[in-house]
Amino acid sequence: SGFHRGVLTQYNPVFMLKSAIDALNNCISPEDNIDVYDLVNADVVYLLYKLRSMSDDCLNLEIKGKQYTVKISDLEVKYLDEYNTEITLPESKIPVRLKLQTIGDIFGLSNARDEFMRKYPEYRGDALNTISILNSIDTFGTSVSSEHIRNGLEQLSWKDSLYLIQAIEDLNKLDFGIKEQVELDVEGEKVTIPLQITEQFFRPTI
Repeated sequence: SGFHRGVLTQYNPVFMLKSAIDALNNCISPEDNIDVYDLVNADVVYLLYKLRSMSDDCLNLEIKGKQYTVKISDLEVKYLDEYNTEITLPESKIPVRLKLQTIGDIFGLSNARDEFMRKYPEYRGDALNTISILNSIDTFGTSVSSEHIRNGLEQLSWKDSLYLIQAIEDLNKLDFGIKEQVELDVEGEKVTIPLQITEQFFRPTI
């Protein structure tokens, strides 16, 4: 199992993700004041490919017993244009500012769920889904407190709740980042090959 766009794949996914984040953080100058945990998933994946390309720009793929070479620098990258994060709930007229979840949010879901259930033992809903929604809200009205936001969400009508959930889903569908697939001519046929970041990604055998 794994997270979107290949940051997590097989073997020990949590260990792989943390190792990748630690490797990236070690390669970033302290002067830049950037923590990879604060980046969105697509940015982390992009940096992983850029880091790999600095040591070896070629990915070697074996397909039907034949070797193919793909250059990382040739992979398509789609940059994110400006997007609207400000919405107003249709019934309550509450202004909400949304945000993309960071890789730190995703990595911390399990611990956040446990903490959430300790804090609200009476809660009978889907804790992970609730936390994902909370992680996607920057401000709710004038509040930035997760507890205040949670209380506010509980007071919403169905109409406002569905509108908010749809807005978050639309935000998460934004298409950007490095395209983790290549089109190759395999035995005279055009074949689309997906790429994945596995534990072999930074080893010379790949």
